[in-house]
Amino acid sequence: MKRFNLTFSGEILPGTDPATARRHFGQLFQIRDPARVERFFSGDTVTLRRSLEQKAAAAWFVRMRGLGLQAHLEAVPQAHAATAAAPGHRRPIRTPASPGHARWGPNPYTLKPYRAPAPAAERARQAARRAHVALAVALLTLCLLFALDALEQLLPPPPALPTLQAAATSESGELMLATSRLLLHHDRSGAQLGVISATELGLTAPVEKLLWLNSERLLVRVATTEGGNLYRCTIADKQCRAFAGDQGHWRADAMVRVPNSRHLVLADSVGGRLWRVDGVGNTIAEGKASLPANPTLRIHDGLLLSSSAAGPALSVFRYEPSAFAQQLDELLLLPEAALAAELDRVQDFARAGSFWWVVLENAGSGQRGVFRFDSQWNALPPVLPPSAAASMTLVPWGDRMLLLRAGDNALLRFAADGAAGKVLQSQALTERAAQRGRALQLRVTALHSGRGLLLVLSALAACFGLWQYGRQRVFAAERGRHAPLLGPRINEVEWLKPMDAAQRGTLRRARTRGYIGLLGPLLVLVDHRGVYHAGNGMQIQRHPRFLRIEGVQVDIGSRHRPAFDTTRWGAVESLLSGSSRSDMTAVLITMLESRQPLALAVSAALVLLLTAGMLMLLA
Repeated sequence: MKRFNLTFSGEILPGTDPATARRHFGQLFQIRDPARVERFFSGDTVTLRRSLEQKAAAAWFVRMRGLGLQAHLEAVPQAHAATAAAPGHRRPIRTPASPGHARWGPNPYTLKPYRAPAPAAERARQAARRAHVALAVALLTLCLLFALDALEQLLPPPPALPTLQAAATSESGELMLATSRLLLHHDRSGAQLGVISATELGLTAPVEKLLWLNSERLLVRVATTEGGNLYRCTIADKQCRAFAGDQGHWRADAMVRVPNSRHLVLADSVGGRLWRVDGVGNTIAEGKASLPANPTLRIHDGLLLSSSAAGPALSVFRYEPSAFAQQLDELLLLPEAALAAELDRVQDFARAGSFWWVVLENAGSGQRGVFRFDSQWNALPPVLPPSAAASMTLVPWGDRMLLLRAGDNALLRFAADGAAGKVLQSQALTERAAQRGRALQLRVTALHSGRGLLLVLSALAACFGLWQYGRQRVFAAERGRHAPLLGPRINEVEWLKPMDAAQRGTLRRARTRGYIGLLGPLLVLVDHRGVYHAGNGMQIQRHPRFLRIEGVQVDIGSRHRPAFDTTRWGAVESLLSGSSRSDMTAVLITMLESRQPLALAVSAALVLLLTAGMLMLLA
């Protein structure tokens, strides 16, 4: 029986702490003196055990490697084995390597026999169960994906962003803006002073128009189908009361304050009437007038101006009590651009500085434009040429003009000469728009992430199910046979020489590819893990590029570029007589089961590409 000497030169395996390695060495050989332990790490070769039997030598070798220590085994010649084992003999004897172990073969003492993890039939059943579960999960996630799409359609949208409905300026220049449910108070520079909700004021209907009565009170018109629609609101107290007088709660389509008094002029377009009332709603004077729907009233130079029901014109009335509602004139407004666009109605008008501004419209076509006139009503170049636009309201603000377009949450600002200025935005509406945008973005992100997660999970589950189905096919064809224990015969294996054995780095590439050896009637395969299996005939599965025995597989290259020397391939072919053919599925499954680095890298890349592709489809 062959015997071996165990030698050590102080080599420490990569990744092992030197201090820890020295401590383990002392514990293994029961040396408590650190100075003595240090001598073994000086670099000189020291024989630790002599003339060990093969099993004991392999056990010491593996044990030292487990502690991070690189030991070496030297075969003792048979002629000197008895002498080396005799008492008092201490001289180590070096002998050449065994003839069966070529320099391009694996280290025989590090090889491990293949052990099937479980009976092949049980592994096949387990893989089939996993495949069914994975495919069921894939189907379930697809159903959840469709349910998520349906849920997205059923979810109510976030509350709509409030838009400006009305605006009014006071004599001191304060600006009050209104949405259907909010009053937004601003100073003369446009800075926000406060926000009051309609609920706080006691208003239940949406706000439609505003009119400053004085610096503390507003007249508010609301949208209602029953009773009156005018309320007098005190800003400081946040209270609103019905604007009522001797005729009860007033209902009007337009209102304007009489300069230098507390009186108001109200208009009812349905009944075709004008009223002059005092500050508490009592009637001072009234009269009939032809008014368009939703008229606009303005007072200037002692005259009451109203949009005309007859066309693109303004009706001029007297408003003093003794001659109230007597019409004096009809001012036609016929700019060339308005005539060309057939704008036939005055929607709104107001005065800023020494200029009149008029919004002309064609309700049928939806065309609207903003025009400017001098104090004698001579047409000037239009501010906004006719175009398809929403209804617009003019809000005079000192010598400037604000333009409120329906559906907007900001006002366009113009100088008296028509030059456009910076857009006036309310801080409260800007904040609400940002909040709504964040809410929408959060919902979109959540739904998008959930959809992406379900889609990726479904794809991964389907891939895992297909992988388990492939394992089931492979395991169903196997017998679950363990590798035979070769024992000392491993040194008698004739290893095939790699085709690139003369090139640098051969051993590293061989460890990646594996080894093929001949041992009498057996073909020995060693994979990249150092796991071997042996067999012949029907025990071997053959692929054009691979040889496989159960879970051990070796790459043999192609016909044009073989991985091993072909001089001994005839002996290999004789052992392959009667071998079965392996398909690509079995090859791939075996590569992944054995954790082949290239196979793992390719699989990870494919999974990442699949995931990225699905996420791109959702983007």
